[in-house]
Amino acid sequence: MTFRVSKAAKHIEQLIVRDAFFRISYFYGTAAPEDLERVEDYATDGEVEVWHRLAAERCGADAAFSFAAGRMALFAILTALEVGPGDEVIIPAFTCVAVPNAIRFSGATPVYADVDPDTFNVSIEDVKRRITPRTRVVMAQHTFGNPADIKGLKEITETRRSLALVEDACLALGASYGGQPVGSWGDAAFFSTDATKMVCTDVGGVAVTNDSALASRIQDIWARTPEMPGNIETRIVEQFKARYHATRPETYWRIFINRLLWRAPLPGKFESSDESDGCLPTNYPYPARFLRSMVGVADRQLRDIERNVAHRQTVARHLDALFGGHAGSMRVEDGATCSWVRYPLLVDDPQGWYDAFDKYVKVGDWFDSPAYGWHGDLAEMGYTIGSCPQAESMHKRIINFPTHYGMDGRVLAKMERLWERHRSELR
Repeated sequence: MTFRVSKAAKHIEQLIVRDAFFRISYFYGTAAPEDLERVEDYATDGEVEVWHRLAAERCGADAAFSFAAGRMALFAILTALEVGPGDEVIIPAFTCVAVPNAIRFSGATPVYADVDPDTFNVSIEDVKRRITPRTRVVMAQHTFGNPADIKGLKEITETRRSLALVEDACLALGASYGGQPVGSWGDAAFFSTDATKMVCTDVGGVAVTNDSALASRIQDIWARTPEMPGNIETRIVEQFKARYHATRPETYWRIFINRLLWRAPLPGKFESSDESDGCLPTNYPYPARFLRSMVGVADRQLRDIERNVAHRQTVARHLDALFGGHAGSMRVEDGATCSWVRYPLLVDDPQGWYDAFDKYVKVGDWFDSPAYGWHGDLAEMGYTIGSCPQAESMHKRIINFPTHYGMDGRVLAKMERLWERHRSELR
């Protein structure tokens, strides 16, 4: 008889059978105790406007508009660009399902380009090969906070007046290229402030632009965009507070209870996984505005972005020194400043690294698919198996570690000890 251990039993085992008290996850690493007080403050119209001006300033843009998710910000940009049926949008085959979904929801078709295995960003040469008369947008994704070759992509779009350059900066708030913030190079850009990003408000996103005509159109869209229903906003506020406590070492033992609560069929659900079926969500507006209860949290964290980036860069340097030469690390272009939302590696044995580290420091799998989070037929997301061989090789080899404030000296020392224990086995 085969005995199947339940998820609850596995979780209890992880809590008890270990030589460390707490596992560092990806979630809420940028949040701080003062955010629990700010989340109770429901922002006025004036405070929302201040948040928009701050976001625009920090992104090097003239205008910014906040939405309930980064994918909604992208959808608003595509709508403002009048992208629709018959149009194509080129994206890297190394992204999240939310990106092709937003394109599909606009009526357009995602077209995947291969990825450079050195920078983990889209291949300029493959982008050129993918352009057709139907191409309307080229997406510049700054993967893991590593600025893409934005000048090379800009040259492509500027020689073809019908093409727009949109920056996917969801992982790159605080990064720069040539001394200029990412998000300020293209026709528009979008950022995410969900639970794993540089600014953490559990849910949220921002659209920015320096194009006055495009800003006017996004403004019109934002003005018509509804607020998130009150029951969902209340649920997210409570979720934010519960998850904050559940991701702190001093309250680690609450995690099991909270995880059970998160899985319960409570009203007002709003998660990034809502689109995992490839369908437009129907239980809340799409797009919806950014939650007023999260404006104060977003404001505080964005004002702290330089310190946040500096910490992550320190962690990345430490991990470079630890793993350098043993695994495939990500190359940052000269003149670029990476924000390192996560520290990625290409390894031959991802499971071995998972077994060695994951009980203590979360080993992530961004992006183990051309459309991460999609578990159905990739053809439904517009992807053809074999069309992007470099990306497909990377999907099988990618792992990544957290870099946020929770990755302190004590945790890094633990990683060093684990590395010394397991390095001969890992490849």
